[in-house]
Amino acid sequence: MIRLKIKRVFNNNVVLVYKDDDEAVIFGKGIGYQKKHGDTLDETKIGKIFTTNKKQSTNFETLFNEISTEYVDLTYKIVEQAESDLNIEFNSSIYIAVMDHINYALVRAKENLFIKNDLIWEIQRTYPNEYKAALHTLSIIKKDTGIELPVDEAGTLAIHYFNAEDHKNHLDNSLKAADIIQGIVKIIQFYFKIEFDETDMNYNRLMTHLRFFINSLLSNEKRNENDDEYLFNQMIIKYPDIYDCTLNIRKYIMNKLNKEVRNEELLYLMIHINRIIEKEKIKRETLNHE
Repeated sequence: MIRLKIKRVFNNNVVLVYKDDDEAVIFGKGIGYQKKHGDTLDETKIGKIFTTNKKQSTNFETLFNEISTEYVDLTYKIVEQAESDLNIEFNSSIYIAVMDHINYALVRAKENLFIKNDLIWEIQRTYPNEYKAALHTLSIIKKDTGIELPVDEAGTLAIHYFNAEDHKNHLDNSLKAADIIQGIVKIIQFYFKIEFDETDMNYNRLMTHLRFFINSLLSNEKRNENDDEYLFNQMIIKYPDIYDCTLNIRKYIMNKLNKEVRNEELLYLMIHINRIIEKEKIKRETLNHE
């Protein structure tokens, strides 16, 4: 029997190990306590294990460096409960998706900054079981952190839960969506003269958002009028070039689908694009100083 060797200890309850030709992230109470790189794992403490490829492993490590360790343990607790609520087992991508979302939502909540989910009612209707599980997630977050997140966050979590259920064909018009998303990516790259790093967390956040948004348009889902004009106007003032880029995206979608993109959706796009551009600026400044 091959013994698992530790590559990195994230915290007392989460470790990254070498597993055959891949790696694996393992959750378990006390599994990382007083452990270090190269130590043999105590397999009796394994609670949850999922094998990762290099890209997933890099994303997990990047994300872990950005968030509080308590949110890692909270994510494990939340995923376990959601699996129980839905009577399924998610694929391993759920951990990165939920951990990233929870961290970002709680950081915004502490700054009293909330973004409305324009598709909340459609999500409730289309994914009722996942939405109910996501509401349970919000109650766990409130109990563990004392922070009450709005139901808008349950909508996004419900989508993460649905996407992690390993459906083979759960999104219609996938080829058309892929073509449109590729066009949007090219617009951003051309406008800012950058190449995307597909292993970067910010790139994956953008792609996740675009997939859901474009498929909602293709499915003709009716959207509610919940524009946050104040935040939208603040983003326009602070990032005029990013706003101009999203106007190009709006025009592109109108030409391809004959569908209007509302200001709230432009706001989401601006937030995601800004993350990528800011990281690109830091990278270029670092190279210039070397």
